[in-house]
Amino acid sequence: MQSQIREFEEGQRLMLEEQRTMSEMHAQKMEEVKNVGDACSKDGRSEEFRRCMLERWKK
Repeated sequence: MQSQIREFEEGQRLMLEEQRTMSEMHAQKMEEVKNVGDACSKDGRSEEFRRCMLERWKK
């Protein structure tokens, strides 16, 4: 019984760790998208170009 509980707890811990990693990766990706958008804006490029770049980065 103890080993089953330990396995369950380990599984839960790994799941949480994976969720955290996914959240961090998503946050990093969103930051990159924002930075690309900001760079395009500062560059004086058109809104259409900026949108195109954002779409490309989201993929």
